[in-house]
Amino acid sequence: MKMKETYFELPVYSCNQKEFEKHVTEKAEKVMANVTDCDNGFWQEQLADEIEINLIPVRFNELVGCIEVCVAGSQLSADYWYTDKKRIVIGSKSKGTIRLVGKVIECHYTYSKLSSSEIFEDFRSALEYRVSDHPRLKNRFIDYFVFDRCGPFIDWRRILGL
Repeated sequence: MKMKETYFELPVYSCNQKEFEKHVTEKAEKVMANVTDCDNGFWQEQLADEIEINLIPVRFNELVGCIEVCVAGSQLSADYWYTDKKRIVIGSKSKGTIRLVGKVIECHYTYSKLSSSEIFEDFRSALEYRVSDHPRLKNRFIDYFVFDRCGPFIDWRRILGL
């Protein structure tokens, strides 16, 4: 049997960029609530500065886990790495240690007659279904961008030895 090889890593974030912007804006408005608005534009300027100071890209700062898409023989699987934190707070500096938690899904294609693109679509939809039902992943933002962009062009039949 072939060794397990990782083909893709799907980052798991605490939230998406729009949710993070909303969180930062609400936090800034709370900070500015005690500042008197003199109708000279100063308050709006200070609010904008407060938002700008705290607004960072989610991509590098809200990572809480990863899903590895792996191949072992004629099996496609997704391993799940996640933070050891019990409660994830958006914007928190401490995300904990990311550790291997287990499998999200395993799909066996031993006798499959599916084409490479059909294998990709089958696995992608099964993965998304499992993630949407997973207690720790369902409310998180999974970045499928690279997987969706490259996955359809991979010869999955050859990789799986079909």
